[in-house]
Amino acid sequence: MPIIEIQALPPAGEIDVASALTHVTGSVAAYLGEEPQGTWAIWRPVEPGAYAEGADAPNAQPHGTHPAIVDVFAGHREDPAGLLREVGRAVVEAFGLDAGNVVVRLTEADPTRVYWGE
Repeated sequence: MPIIEIQALPPAGEIDVASALTHVTGSVAAYLGEEPQGTWAIWRPVEPGAYAEGADAPNAQPHGTHPAIVDVFAGHREDPAGLLREVGRAVVEAFGLDAGNVVVRLTEADPTRVYWGE
């Protein structure tokens, strides 16, 4: 059950955030061979002007700069790099970013410190 938290500036164009999140969860679940309802995604918009890359602090998400910052919280995976690549690919597709304009970080869930609601 990965939890995917996406932080980015508000979309520059018309993007339905709910549909974009559904695309991300569906893509990641398919990659993992799991049902989509076990993959969760949360959109956390960054306030316009509150994200600077050097001296550039735009009001909307550029396609090629100011990468979306994505945190993934998931149980142990045999191929964590593959999961990171898939999450990054799905976020880029869903939010209309240029290829690679995303940073994805993984925190592995310690089963002794997380209750998954079983």
